[in-house]
Amino acid sequence: MADSVTAQLKLYYFSTHVEYIYYQNQQWRLSIPLQLGFGKTYYQYLLFGKKKEAERTFVFIYEPAVSVEYKFARWAGVGADIGFRFMVTDYRRLNQKFNSPTYAFKLLIYYNEIYKSISKKVKGT
Repeated sequence: MADSVTAQLKLYYFSTHVEYIYYQNQQWRLSIPLQLGFGKTYYQYLLFGKKKEAERTFVFIYEPAVSVEYKFARWAGVGADIGFRFMVTDYRRLNQKFNSPTYAFKLLIYYNEIYKSISKKVKGT
């Protein structure tokens, strides 16, 4: 009989996102996005063919960032975000740290501008 099992660390959470735009002109947009979330994390393992959970704990996620976007065409742009994820949980139970820097690179498509262009052409005909 085995005296150890392999477990996977699982994380499930729900989050909400708000963003404060502090500078915007025709081409540039600088903002401060903020994500807040809550959920659960636990270890999942198989024991005699059945899924079991261990060390279940509540999590709270706070993720501030800074974002910059550049609109290079009427309907398209690029952007980047950099931030940090803070995760509040009982680290002693999980033996894992989830805090980490975050970054994202974005290709932006402004569908509202495409819609405006198409609807102007349709109205004009």
